[in-house]
Amino acid sequence: MDQVDDEFVFSAGQPAPPGTYIRIDIWVERRIVLDEEAILPASCDGRVAVYRLVPALPEWLSIQGTRTEIALVA
Repeated sequence: MDQVDDEFVFSAGQPAPPGTYIRIDIWVERRIVLDEEAILPASCDGRVAVYRLVPALPEWLSIQGTRTEIALVA
């Protein structure tokens, strides 16, 4: 884990605490939701996936159906 501009950045294969992560190494937004500590997934495209922990949104602000979210269970 690295800290860049007060943002926590993780690479694929690293254990990460629960939370929502967004890939920052590609143009397309991909979110990963970890319910518990788990290993962040690989990109499967030959690149090292890099993720940033995003702050949780309040329930009332959550927008359903506009982004791809993948829940991972260890």
